[in-house]
Amino acid sequence: MDNKVVFTLAKAMAEMGMTSVRFNFRGAGTSEGLHDEGRGEREDLVAVWDWLRSQSPGAEIWLAGFSFGSAVAYHSTGGLPGLTGLLLIAPPVNMSYFQPQRRISVPWGVVHGGQDQLIPEPGVRAWCGAHPDRPRYRMLAGADHFFHGQLKALRMTVRGLMEGGDA
Repeated sequence: MDNKVVFTLAKAMAEMGMTSVRFNFRGAGTSEGLHDEGRGEREDLVAVWDWLRSQSPGAEIWLAGFSFGSAVAYHSTGGLPGLTGLLLIAPPVNMSYFQPQRRISVPWGVVHGGQDQLIPEPGVRAWCGAHPDRPRYRMLAGADHFFHGQLKALRMTVRGLMEGGDA
């Protein structure tokens, strides 16, 4: 939850007047439990979602995640009533735990670094183009997986996607 990309996502949302919730999945930081290849982490997300819905009933809520967190977000969308939109940053489409075909019924977007050393950009671009619910895709040419030196560009791109612009 203290990762600079996650912090940048939260900052972009705050600039748009949105409230954001950042949390660690099981086994990350000082949280309890053990990493569970995305299965238990989806349970973590649903628990946070349920809490957030109880705190802000009827609010528009976007779900955003970075890398592994984007996979958890993507795989959890069907069980989140009232979801407004989805934003995936550097989705790990080349990892075994990533299930490629989920139906997404809300507006959604993907942002990926053109120099991503862990998840090659051409694979992400191809996945977006082949997805039946085509996301809006933005590639930041100079960005690596952690968006070193590209956080401002990431923030502006996220805002553009969420506001429906062409950023």
